[in-house]
Amino acid sequence: MKKVLVLLAVLAMTVGASAKGFNDYNRVELGYSPMFATGGTMHGFEAAYARGFHLSQKHPMYIETGGRLAYRGATETNFLRLTVPVDFTWRFTVGRSGNFKISPYSGFTFNINLLYDVFDQNQFKDPYGGNRFQVGWEVGSKFNYKAFVWGIGFNVDFNPLVSFDNVWLGGVNTYTSNLFISAGYEF
Repeated sequence: MKKVLVLLAVLAMTVGASAKGFNDYNRVELGYSPMFATGGTMHGFEAAYARGFHLSQKHPMYIETGGRLAYRGATETNFLRLTVPVDFTWRFTVGRSGNFKISPYSGFTFNINLLYDVFDQNQFKDPYGGNRFQVGWEVGSKFNYKAFVWGIGFNVDFNPLVSFDNVWLGGVNTYTSNLFISAGYEF
């Protein structure tokens, strides 16, 4: 019983302290987002929402998560992906006014590939071996001026988008990486 009371007291102090220091934030963004794969590049756009949760009252450290929906296309190719990032972010304030911030980040991405069609053939069905789920790593930075945000990020997937054996080509693995150049609003 003592342990529970101590835990509740610590939790109450933590919740009370959160209003005094750094604040959580929300962000919406739109951006240009090409995908680079073994077979070429697909150009597209991405819409994103992120929520930053502060980790410390003394340091501007945050865990940021949310969702990004990306459409990319090339000749006869359509690709739609939902990405859930989990990033560690450090927000540096530049200048005394506090209006300008630089926020480098790094973390993991969990990608759900919703659509991948080439010449109207679903690449998730046999014999193509497309993966619906991919895990990756990302790095980037956001630049804030008051409530406006500009960002650039890059991620690489650990497991391939497509993996299958071909009689003529042998084993085929298509790994992907993505660039994200964005503008948005933070509230």
